[in-house]
Parts: sequence; C-alpha cells; structure tokens
Amino acid sequence: MAQIPEKIGKFEVLSILGQGSMGVVYKGHDSYVDRPVAIKVATNTGGDSEASDLAHRMFVNEARSAGRLDHPNILKVYEAGEANDEPYMAMEYVEGADTLRSYCREDALLPINEVVRLIRQCADALDYAHKSGVLHRDIKPANIMMTKDGNAKIGDFGIARRVGVDQTQIVGWFGSPLYMSPEQAQDSELTQQSDLFSLGSVTYELLAGTPPFAAKGLTGLIHKVVNEDPEPLFEKRPEIPKVLWNVVRKMLEKDLGAR
Repeated sequence: MAQIPEKIGKFEVLSILGQGSMGVVYKGHDSYVDRPVAIKVATNTGGDSEASDLAHRMFVNEARSAGRLDHPNILKVYEAGEANDEPYMAMEYVEGADTLRSYCREDALLPINEVVRLIRQCADALDYAHKSGVLHRDIKPANIMMTKDGNAKIGDFGIARRVGVDQTQIVGWFGSPLYMSPEQAQDSELTQQSDLFSLGSVTYELLAGTPPFAAKGLTGLIHKVVNEDPEPLFEKRPEIPKVLWNVVRKMLEKDLGAR
C-alpha cells in the first residue's frame, strides 16, 4: 500500500480510495473552494520502459480529453498537474457511488425502467462528448458510476481519442473485449457508433445479467462479436418489452451505418 502524502499540489490528502498497477486514487479536499476531490496519481511513469511511457500517455490523454468536458453525467476533471515528479488529476468525488459492474449479475439486476433511465443519461453524455470531439473507446460497466442519487457518471477517458488531435492519442488494440464493437475488435477505425455499440453491450448485460457475447477464449469472443447476433433479451428475461429489445438490437448492429 502506498504511503499517504499530506498534500498533492494544493490538495489535502485524506485517505486512499483505490490502488492499481498504473496509479493510486486518494480522497482529498480542496480548501480553496471547500469541496472533496478524488486525486488520481500516476505512479508508473518514471522510467523509460514501454509500460511507463504508455501509462504517462494514457494519463495525459485522460486529463486532456475529460478535462475539456462539462456534463452532469461525465466525471468532472477539475485540475491536472505534477507533484513530486508524478502527474496527478483532481476530479469530482462522488460519495457513496458504485460502478454498474455491481448490477451485471442475474441476482442483482436493476429494475428495467431504472436501466433505461441510466442508459439514456449515458447516451446523452456520449452525444455531448462526441459533439465536443471526444470518443471514449472503452465504455463498460466498470467505467460507469451510479451515484447514491441514482444518476450515471461516465469516467476513465484514458484511451479516449480527441478527433483531429493525435499528439497524445493512444493507438493499438485497447479496450475491453466483452464490450468492443466489431470494428474495434478488428482494429479498424472507430466512430461515434463504436461507443454506441459498447453502450448497447452494457445495456444488454444490465438487463440480462450476462454479456451479449461470451466465449472461452479471446479468439472465440472476437468471432462472436464480429459475426454472430446475441440471443434476444426477451428470451432471457420474458418481462423485457420487445420494443426495448429492438432498441438494444439496433445499438448492437454489426453495420456502422445501421446503428
């Protein structure tokens, strides 16, 4: 466990919220405006290795991509900088939030109307991001928070692409295979509809408790994403209206132009 610093930049550090291979997230306090913040610090950026370079580029990419967005359903980045030779971001702190990953099980499903409301919020947030020139490229349940008030917050823009800007663009095969669009699985050019496909996969899993495409290995999974249609939702959960399934099915169209 990382040692907790007293301050990062101008922010007082209160506790550790989480820690991973690329960094640590602290709960902090901004005394200038008297508000809590989440402080993400990249701790794997100090060397010349490929992993360190990637971690640094992803961090800068997230700060620049998410930092330009201001939407109630997107996790807000307040400030970015460097402290103790490590880059950091101060972000919106959401008390009592959980990710949608917690509701992607058959024994923990949300009510259908609640799923529809959350996905509408996510779709509105993505529409705003796309109009602002940002593709997320990694929409999945773990990157969507639900606040204690029941509202969605999209986060983690680490592999986002800013349209027309490539100096910090993260290139290569990144993302979460269970939620990838066919074009992403084939390492083809992504569009706004690619994020829509991923959101459709999240919607399907929230409604059914299982992802739309599943296989034992990555090769089999990619084959299904690219070539096969998912089982209709109303066959897995009879109370789901067919009109809702038609919307989700359209989000999961293989053809970009049909989505």
